[in-house]
Amino acid sequence: MDGPASALEIEVSSDDPSGAANVMVDGELDVSNVDRLYECVRKLIREGQSNIVLNLRRLRYMDSTGMAILVAARKRAADVGGQFRVEVQPNSIVARLLEISGLLRILTEDPQAATATATAKKKPLTE
Repeated sequence: MDGPASALEIEVSSDDPSGAANVMVDGELDVSNVDRLYECVRKLIREGQSNIVLNLRRLRYMDSTGMAILVAARKRAADVGGQFRVEVQPNSIVARLLEISGLLRILTEDPQAATATATAKKKPLTE
């Protein structure tokens, strides 16, 4: 039998100047409720909104299924030409978890800036 679901609130807004959907996540993200967040991302993409900013600043806890969902959501957005990134509270447990796992830079990086940086690194230096 499953235990009680952890408290998780998800709020979506579209007031980002870049036109991205802002998804505010508050509470705890774990195996008991991770499907709710993934379904929210899938719904946004189905409705044509593939640029998504996931705000985790109020997230107090996340387990490995939460981290897996973040990676899956980023891949899903990329598969349709979109962008997905997360925002975290600096020095929080969630930021530390993502840092230790190697996901912090990947998930918080602005994809356009990353592309520009990668392109600049490929250019040969001229003397």
